[in-house]
Amino acid sequence: MAIDAEGFDPLVLDGAKATFGAGRVDLLTFERAGVWLPGRTLQAEVERLDGFGYDCYYVGNKVLIKMTGKGCWKQSYGEMLEFSNILCARRAWALQRTLLSPFNLANRPRVLTLPTLL
Repeated sequence: MAIDAEGFDPLVLDGAKATFGAGRVDLLTFERAGVWLPGRTLQAEVERLDGFGYDCYYVGNKVLIKMTGKGCWKQSYGEMLEFSNILCARRAWALQRTLLSPFNLANRPRVLTLPTLL
């Protein structure tokens, strides 16, 4: 599922929570585009998706940075990632374990350069 709602992405995520809870979406991308609705933060959205069983990553220039899991979220992400794309993969999805397993070791923040995935 790809979401690009020009700042209203949290509302789309709200509307899809039953779908996420049922495990019907294996891979999700959404955008953190500048101003979101008041009171909505990237950290809260990532934590909510973590609760639904997703691992979320910041998508950078040829790099993925894990944002979910104990010790992965850094307070600076909220400010630094004002314009960014986020990739979330359902942990129970077999392909997620194959492609993104380097991030899951020791449940610490991991950086993986994209060419190693290809």
